[in-house]
Amino acid sequence: MLIRLVINNVLSFGAEREFNMFPYPHLANRLSHHKYAIDKDFSLLKMAAIYGANGSGKSNFVKALSFLKEIVVNGKVPNDLANAPFLLQDAPFEKPQTIGIEFLAEGQTFWYAVEILNGLIKTEELYETNFGKGEPELIFERKEIYIKFEKDVNEKYLENYFKVFLDSDFSVNYHLSNLLQVKPLIVTNWFKNLEIITPSKKADNLIYLLARDKEFNAFANHLIKAFHTGIQEIVVETKAIEAYFGANETLNAREISRDLRNNDADFLPLKNSQDFAIAIEEGGEIVVKRLLFKHQLKDGTATNFHLYQLSDGTKRLLDYLVMLSQVILNPSVVVIDEIARSIHPALLKTIIEKFSTTENTKGQLIFTTHESNLLDQELLRPDEIWFMEKDKFGCSDMYPLSEFKEHKTKDIRKGYLNGRYGAIPFLSPLKNLNWNDYATT
Repeated sequence: MLIRLVINNVLSFGAEREFNMFPYPHLANRLSHHKYAIDKDFSLLKMAAIYGANGSGKSNFVKALSFLKEIVVNGKVPNDLANAPFLLQDAPFEKPQTIGIEFLAEGQTFWYAVEILNGLIKTEELYETNFGKGEPELIFERKEIYIKFEKDVNEKYLENYFKVFLDSDFSVNYHLSNLLQVKPLIVTNWFKNLEIITPSKKADNLIYLLARDKEFNAFANHLIKAFHTGIQEIVVETKAIEAYFGANETLNAREISRDLRNNDADFLPLKNSQDFAIAIEEGGEIVVKRLLFKHQLKDGTATNFHLYQLSDGTKRLLDYLVMLSQVILNPSVVVIDEIARSIHPALLKTIIEKFSTTENTKGQLIFTTHESNLLDQELLRPDEIWFMEKDKFGCSDMYPLSEFKEHKTKDIRKGYLNGRYGAIPFLSPLKNLNWNDYATT
C-alpha cells in the first residue's frame, strides 16, 4: 500500500510537496472502516480524491508516480522525466529532481527515493522504515562516481534484484546484512503491481483474466450488467492466429507469434482500434482471444457487438473492471487520472459509494477528478479529500480537507464550489468580454 509520495522539481512541482495516506488523528469516528489497521499504532486510508482546476498539477502528480515506477521496473530514467524539471525558475536543468515514496509491501514498510540530474540518477536509496518506529534501516544507497560491491555478492544478481544502473556515473554502497533480510523481489514486485490508469490507458490484461480466471470472469460479468450498458455478457472468442489475420497478413501473424515467444510474456496485446484482442499461447499454439459483447434483441435472441460499436463511456467502464477487482479483493494500489472521464456522474458516484461502503475491501483507490458530486462526507473522509492549486510562482501545492477542520454535517461540495478550499478556477466575468472585438469583416 502507498504511504506517502514526495515530489520536488518535477513538472509543476517547483518545491517539495508531500501527499500521504495517513488518517487524521481527530477523525477517528469518521468512516472508521476506511482505515486499514496495519499495525497496533499504524493505519492507512483506503481512498483519496484529488481535486483541482485545469492546469493545477493533478496529472503531473500521476506522471511523477509513473516516472518512479518506470525507473524501478524498466531500470532507466524516462526521457519525459529527464526533460521535465520545474521550468519557472532560474537554471531549471542545473537543479536535481527528486521523487521519493514510502510504501507497505508484504508486511514491511520501505522508503525508496531517487535524485536525478540531466537524466542521470545521481543518488538512489532504499530504507526499511519499520512503520515509523525508530530509525530507518538502510538497505542500499549509491552516489558519487564509483561502484563498490561487498565481496561474494554476484553483480548480475544485484542488477536484476534492484534494477541497479551499473554506470560509471553512479556509486553503490550496499549494506549486505540488511540486503539479505529482504525477501526476493518485494520492492520491484510492489512497483510492478502498482496500477496507474491514465485517460488513454487500456486494461490490456482484461481479456487474459476473463479467459483464465473464472472468479474474475464472474465478477466482471456481474458488474457490467449492473452498470446497465446493455451488455448481457462479455464473451471471450478464440481463433487461430492465422484465421484472425487472414491469408494476406501471414507475415504479421508470424511476427506476433515470434514476439510473444521471445518476450516470454503471458500474452501480447494486439493494436487494433476496431477490436479488443490479445495473442496468447494455448496448447502449444499461438491463438488470438478477443472480446465480444452480447446484447439481447427484442425477440429474445442475442447478437454480439465489437469494441468499436460501444460508447466511449462503456469502453472506460471496461478499463475499470480489473481495477475494481484489484482494490476490492487484493491489497493493491490503483491510481486513476481523470476518473470521471466519459462516465455519467450518477454512475461514477455509485461505483465510489460501493467501494466506500464495502467494509471488507483490501486495496487503495487514489484518483484525480473535477466531479464535485463525490464531495460527500458520507463517501469520503476529510483526510481522503485533497486539493491542488498553483501558488503565485506557478508551483503546484496540495493539501487535505482535514486541514480545514470542517464539521461532519458541513456541505463540503457547496463550500468547494464557492471557493472556500481553493483548488477551483476563478474566471474573469464573461459579461465583460466583447465577442465582437474579435470578429473579422
